[in-house]
Parts: sequence; C-alpha cells; structure tokens
Amino acid sequence: MATCIRIHLAHDLAEGRSAPAAEYNLPDFGGQLPEVGDTIVPGREFAEPGTLWDVASRYHEPGVAYDASACIRVVVTRRAPSSEEVVLFERQGTG
Repeated sequence: MATCIRIHLAHDLAEGRSAPAAEYNLPDFGGQLPEVGDTIVPGREFAEPGTLWDVASRYHEPGVAYDASACIRVVVTRRAPSSEEVVLFERQGTG
C-alpha cells in the first residue's frame, strides 16, 4: 500500500476545519517526504494560482504491518511567491 501524505492548511486548522486541503502519495514527491522548512508548489487543483505552501510541521501515523498504509500529515502555511520564485517557476515558451 502507498504512503499517504495529507496536506493541511494551518489557517484551516486554526478555524476548526480538519479536512485536508490535498492528498498525495509518496511518489508524487519523488519518494521524498516533505520536511519542515520545505516549500511545496501545489497542483492547480489544490490551490489558488500563485500560491506556495511552506511546511510548518509533519505528523507520522504509522501503519500496523509491513504492507499497511501509513499516513503522514503535513501542516503548511500559504503564501505568495517571491519575485525570485516567480522567475524560477515561470513557464517557458517553446520555439
């Protein structure tokens, strides 16, 4: 079974909403767990355009056996990209 990574917005948790903003699998992150201090570029279906997520904390919820599904809960804060990040992620035209 795959490792589930549930992304929670700190703002939502502060307001009592516990539903995850997004759910990914470990391969979505190239096999790397997001760590505190990392920045995530969320998929369009999960965020407002021009929004980045900074990892504030993460919580491990282990499975019960080797092939059991494990869940990592990642709490993020939402922010606008810096001017350098806008350039970094700017879509390049073809041709």
